[in-house]
Amino acid sequence: MLEVPRPPSLVFAFAVCACAGAGPAAAVATAPPLEVAVAPAASAPPSVDEEASAPEGPPVVTAAPSAPEIQGKHVAGSGPWTLAGARGRVVLVDFWATFCAPCKRSFPAWQSLADKFGGDLVVIGVSVDEAGDVRPADLRQFAADTGARFAIAWDDKHRTAEAFGLATLPSAYLIDKVGRIRSSHRGYQPGDELRLGEEIQDLLKE
Repeated sequence: MLEVPRPPSLVFAFAVCACAGAGPAAAVATAPPLEVAVAPAASAPPSVDEEASAPEGPPVVTAAPSAPEIQGKHVAGSGPWTLAGARGRVVLVDFWATFCAPCKRSFPAWQSLADKFGGDLVVIGVSVDEAGDVRPADLRQFAADTGARFAIAWDDKHRTAEAFGLATLPSAYLIDKVGRIRSSHRGYQPGDELRLGEEIQDLLKE
């Protein structure tokens, strides 16, 4: 089982999130702004070098990496909670934890996107809380308190977080209809859902 204090990526993620109040929780205010970038999966193949392609003909476009499957257990909410179950629709995968203050603000925003796009968008919240720290009932209560009705999966062994290369909480990934990671978004600021909404509309047109 993954010990949270060991992996550098998760240590950074939790340090950012745990800073919403006094003591160690003061760094959320300094969390990085929303970033948009293609997020490589941990096992993604090397990207294609366009300059190394044949000099004639159309340029070779670097393929977006396939998203790792979500592992763990379904604990709350409705709708698909795996990428296989959501295939054919645009998916927003959001990594979060019960102790993460920005996660509490992001959940209502992601629910508003789910409501706006209906069945065309699947939102999956992936908790990385430690099994010894919370119970399934705590995750369900977090969803209820934030008005989230989308599916909640519990990645208690952090296999999904490792596969995605998680570095910050919250982190949202947009995945297209065929299961490719198209963008990643670190942290949450009010209004981020507007930018994600524009990206989702573009992906739905493909």
